[in-house]
Amino acid sequence: MTTRLLTVRSADCAAHERFHAFVPLTFRTVDFRRWEARGGWNEDYTAHLLEDEGEIVASVGVTRMRLVLNGTAQEGWQLGAVATHPERRGRGYSRVLLDAVLAGLGAAPVLLFANERVLDFYPRFGFRAVAQQRFVADVALQPAVALAPRCDVADADRAR
Repeated sequence: MTTRLLTVRSADCAAHERFHAFVPLTFRTVDFRRWEARGGWNEDYTAHLLEDEGEIVASVGVTRMRLVLNGTAQEGWQLGAVATHPERRGRGYSRVLLDAVLAGLGAAPVLLFANERVLDFYPRFGFRAVAQQRFVADVALQPAVALAPRCDVADADRAR
């Protein structure tokens, strides 16, 4: 196994396509190209890829988060797009990649959302399941003086 860790940041536009081509191998209906086109790949997002013999075999996306825990603001991280090529599973690729990524994040809190099929995988890395909660804040809203512009759904200018 000749592996190499690749770190792909927002400015590394030429390398984004390798990530975009890899993700649907595991997440069949996910297309990160649309997410990137909407500005999702910014300075807070980094993709980490593991390459073996020139082929991408695993990925982990890391998003910098600004968290407030117990009333204290702090930096944290969220993991996503954790994937291993379906034909290369069971060879330790995700372990190598997650170990390297988590070591680089330091002691800051790390969050991830996982589906039922992989819940037993993440405790190996120190994660524990936490019941998902709904957060609510009291907010007093005042109507704007001017009405928002009316948008026609048939209008080709989707940016509005």
